[in-house]
Amino acid sequence: MIHNIIQFIIFQLIITFFICNNPICIILSLITIPLIKKNKIDLFEIFKLSTIILSAIIIYYYMGIYNKLVHNLVIIFMTINIIEAICKELQTIITCNSIVGFLLIWNIPYYTNQQYETSYIVFPFNWNWILLYTMWNLCFVYSSKCTISTAIILITPIILSLIYGNETWIYYRTISLLIHLIMRSCEFTNFYDTKNSYLVKDDIKRYNIISYIFGFINLYIFIIYLFKFD
Repeated sequence: MIHNIIQFIIFQLIITFFICNNPICIILSLITIPLIKKNKIDLFEIFKLSTIILSAIIIYYYMGIYNKLVHNLVIIFMTINIIEAICKELQTIITCNSIVGFLLIWNIPYYTNQQYETSYIVFPFNWNWILLYTMWNLCFVYSSKCTISTAIILITPIILSLIYGNETWIYYRTISLLIHLIMRSCEFTNFYDTKNSYLVKDDIKRYNIISYIFGFINLYIFIIYLFKFD
């Protein structure tokens, strides 16, 4: 089990790093749309895949640029991303974690007019916000009965942004999520084969009490964050 998870993380890191350094591949990813297996993707994932493809294309168009327009576009797509998850989570269970999602939107950083020497899309997310987002997302994955792979891909952008700077996290997060959604819906590798890989099974037993506790802890941590840093 641990061995397969490590292999999956390495696989995601290599693919994400390659595409991020060859951004034309973002556009080429559209070629895979006809290969999507209809029985592998529901309405929620169709909408999520559509928005992430659109955001990836915009990222490609504004590559290497950080201005107020790009900043506001990132805010729009991050807001959509979080609200999508909140809506899906509320269909399954109501916990404090949904409140944390709205607090994340409320606390997205303001435009800083800062200059960055990079060819990537950047955004001034600090590590506190990134880690709170990751904890919120992990709770969402568990509570909404998403696949284990959806949780594991949160590691990829953190590892890469630790190397290249927290301001690049949004770029790696977008591309790693795009890769994940496309590969899962098309089953390109054995990692995404629901018959042979437990990483993409969605029938794993979940316990509501853990969702409640996890959501409460996230809210508690976020309140401490608000009082300490605001």
